[in-house]
Amino acid sequence: MRLVALRGGAGDDEVLRTAQDVEDFEQEIVDEYAIAMAAAGLSDGYTRTTRATISSSSRGR
Repeated sequence: MRLVALRGGAGDDEVLRTAQDVEDFEQEIVDEYAIAMAAAGLSDGYTRTTRATISSSSRGR
């Protein structure tokens, strides 16, 4: 999976310039997804397993 920058938005939008920027952005998305799962009442074990699966999938590009 790759991220692609799209045109538009304000001039001060963040730009993913480095591999570290992309990695940080991906981790932020995973973290926000975990928060959403917790808010939906899913168990800690399910959330932990899902995060691990997503993280290992994104590293295996």
